[in-house]
Amino acid sequence: MHQGYTVPLSPRGVANLATKPPWHYAGVVVGAEFWTDPAAAAATLPEGLTPDPYSAGHGTVLFIDWQFSGSRDEYLDAARSQYREFFVLPDACWQDRPVSWCPYIYVDNDHAVAGLVRQRLNAAMGNTWTPAHQAVEDEDAQSLAQLLAMGADPDEVCDNMTLLTHAIDMEGDGALQSGSSLTVHTTAVLLAFGADPQLPDPDGQTPMDLALHYDHDLAVKLLQRHISE
Repeated sequence: MHQGYTVPLSPRGVANLATKPPWHYAGVVVGAEFWTDPAAAAATLPEGLTPDPYSAGHGTVLFIDWQFSGSRDEYLDAARSQYREFFVLPDACWQDRPVSWCPYIYVDNDHAVAGLVRQRLNAAMGNTWTPAHQAVEDEDAQSLAQLLAMGADPDEVCDNMTLLTHAIDMEGDGALQSGSSLTVHTTAVLLAFGADPQLPDPDGQTPMDLALHYDHDLAVKLLQRHISE
């Protein structure tokens, strides 16, 4: 079984570009405010964000020189642990609250890029789900597999649910509500990407507890097989 926090995975899990957190940073930051065409700034915003009516066209750019240290002695390898970053933050609003949005970012170190991608993949969107939890909520096994392949954490917790307990809850409750057959599409994807079949959620409920609650025999058998491996 290959291991690692990010790609590339390896038998001992030491080849990955970014090691598992905690990560520690020190850096020098230079920031500058700017004004641009409000329409150009608005064009960079995703669905759900709107221009800030009090500062349309306003934004900030940040130039950062970072020194990174994680679980190993990265400070002994300057090429790996030092990098530069630049990003643009136009003003915006999310549900009438002022926020900053990052449409453009540049990082000059693949190790740092891997860490950034992993952090963003596990970041909740607004006050709702992380991207992986949203895929589980939509029972979209293909998108879930793509997110996990890109480095999303198969054991992440959001809204008091692990991805596995969320998946089994959606599969079990969805079938109960619709009268359709039980499936294990998202559960199977998560287990294939290394999700812990015995990891409880913050309330102490395990994937097996939920599978038994819904009489989800397919999930029970799948979990038992992965637990015994």
